[in-house]
Amino acid sequence: MRVPKLRLHATGQYFLCIHKKTYYLGKDKIPAEKEYRRYLVQHLGTHPLESQEKITVGQMLQDYLAAKLAATPEENRKTTACLLRHALEPTKRLYGHLLANSFGPLAFQTVRKEMETSNRTRQYVNKLCGKLRSAWKWGVSQQMVKWETYQELLHVPELQYGQLKESREAGPVDLALVEKTLPYLNDRNADIVRLLLLTGARPSEILRLRPCDVVDGVYRPKKHKTARLNMKRAIVLSTQAQAILLKHRPPADDGFYFPDKLGKSHYRSRSLYHAVQRACKRAKLPEWFPYQIRHRTLTDISLRLGREYAQAVGGHAKAVTTQHYDHSAIERAKKAVG
Repeated sequence: MRVPKLRLHATGQYFLCIHKKTYYLGKDKIPAEKEYRRYLVQHLGTHPLESQEKITVGQMLQDYLAAKLAATPEENRKTTACLLRHALEPTKRLYGHLLANSFGPLAFQTVRKEMETSNRTRQYVNKLCGKLRSAWKWGVSQQMVKWETYQELLHVPELQYGQLKESREAGPVDLALVEKTLPYLNDRNADIVRLLLLTGARPSEILRLRPCDVVDGVYRPKKHKTARLNMKRAIVLSTQAQAILLKHRPPADDGFYFPDKLGKSHYRSRSLYHAVQRACKRAKLPEWFPYQIRHRTLTDISLRLGREYAQAVGGHAKAVTTQHYDHSAIERAKKAVG
């Protein structure tokens, strides 16, 4: 397919035609060229520049951001945009003028050093660097950069333990602490916490729960963490869990049990997190966060029945993933020591 050109209209506006539809891009040439590239990537999955030698880091990263956000569901777009901005902005600021094919390991490490100046953890900086590598991987798929350029970036090792401060470990929360916090939560948030304890599910899975997704007491979420790997997810709802849900049943089967304020989407994990934090402060208790409940539940299941049962409840394809949530070895050691 021939790539449409950026053209100038008699009115002085720049425009392009894609699939017999005209897009006007304004009278200023530089902003119009940026919009032109974005439209081509979004609608045709291609880039206007034929020669890789002309594509700069700034141009490629802008097109990558537009393509990534266009492919992200609207409910996750804000979070994705924030993460990508933290990963891409230092690169654009330092090396936006550089040819994308000239961005090598030394430049990559300079950008990473720039990321480290903020109060960030080692795990988060490594995550940002992973997103930055993904931009060059995407550039290879769009024939904007050479495969060898991306391969060179893979040779830069991740930050190792001790090179930067560590993230707080998400261990299992004490059940007594959760029980003390519940009276300081409203009925909805308290019931969400109880469902997390009963199911061992991720907060996002419970918050997306709808009556139409439950068949014979088994909840099969359409959206979940491993859906991109074509994995199926099944969450068994006990009689007690179903009784809690009955209190919040929406009028329509496709409605959410826990909707947001507008009633158009579901309650957010971030909102639940902040609600728990505020409850802990009011109760003058040590702070904990909802995802620690998943660690607690899977650890308890592993102690009672074995790790393979914890793996089934957690919905993990590999046992090695369950090890991250299963702290039963530590619990057994505590009992042994007394």
